[in-house]
Amino acid sequence: MELLVLTCAQFNAGCERFIRDWRNTEVHVSVRDARIHEDDPLLGVVYLPLGKMFSKRAQISDYFPLAGGVGFGRVRISMVFRAVQLQAPPSLRGWEYGTLEVHPEIRAEDLPEDLKQMRLKVRTTLGRGKFRSHKDGTWKQKHDESVNLAVRKRYSNCTVVEFRKDSALLDKTPAFAILWLKDIPDNEEQVLTLPVWKGDLKRAEANVLPESGEKVGSIKMTVRFWSGLSAFHAKLARNDANIHDVMEVLDVTKESAEANEVAPGMVRSESDSSSDSDHDSQDRADLDSEKQTLSSGISSSQQGDEKQDGLQEDGKRGPIDAMKEYKKHAKQLHRKNKGIMQWKVPRTLHWVKHKAEHTEQKVVDMFKHHERDTGVETEV
Repeated sequence: MELLVLTCAQFNAGCERFIRDWRNTEVHVSVRDARIHEDDPLLGVVYLPLGKMFSKRAQISDYFPLAGGVGFGRVRISMVFRAVQLQAPPSLRGWEYGTLEVHPEIRAEDLPEDLKQMRLKVRTTLGRGKFRSHKDGTWKQKHDESVNLAVRKRYSNCTVVEFRKDSALLDKTPAFAILWLKDIPDNEEQVLTLPVWKGDLKRAEANVLPESGEKVGSIKMTVRFWSGLSAFHAKLARNDANIHDVMEVLDVTKESAEANEVAPGMVRSESDSSSDSDHDSQDRADLDSEKQTLSSGISSSQQGDEKQDGLQEDGKRGPIDAMKEYKKHAKQLHRKNKGIMQWKVPRTLHWVKHKAEHTEQKVVDMFKHHERDTGVETEV
């Protein structure tokens, strides 16, 4: 399964992508306004869960409403599903982006005593967590909470469990364990027994090998891979403009869904009515119900924005309460060019700030050795 986000600057564009599992694939179409000296404000988002869109047909061509941005209107989108004869296990039908949850206790099995006294560091390319050793042969997290590690490129990366000494001068890795994320399915709790090796760590985390040196024992840990982007990817979003845009689209979709703005059902045009004569009356009744839900959701959201603004006095709320209310909903208001962002000067200053941050990050990345990355795919 892939999460595909199409950021469209103009229409009449097409793309074709391979997806692992259409039943849980989500397509987000974001429409932006390319304004000079601004951060390309979001006009609106269309949310298309393919599991529902392709539940009765393999080809769709309809109008969909924009919601959650500064604009309004509808977008005509055509989609065609072409099946591939491939029987893949659940572990190979997962998402590339996700969050690895490691339960707060890791247990040793047949390990030497010197390794049991060391601390553990569990890391991915985007995060890390620490576990302290206990006398009963376990390692536990300091606050007894699960460790959540952001993951990208899940099928080409692994999770490394390193044994570390407490001495800062001798902070080396005498032993390690490797967990390849391609071997676990999405959103299912797994109790894994990982072999512990003494050998070349760099070679082990770069290659899928049956053996990575001398086996000295094993550890047992409980993990779960949560599919999709989460708050733990915020650090990645700060350094990657593409990920930042995707997370903004996901936030808009979530907020709009809560306000019933984004309806997965289709809003049909008059030109499509003749070609859809073979559909039963139940589908048309469902469509009318979704249209009614959509219109009521948009009106309720508009009323909610007026209440959330905090700028209109109702005689009962003072300026301090209004300011607290404004700060609480500032992110949503600024995204729709409301509040202070309704003026050109604050929006230009916001663009200058982001421009400087992205330029600084590019300069820093020039002196870093990192893997080749094409980022999130976009299509125009």
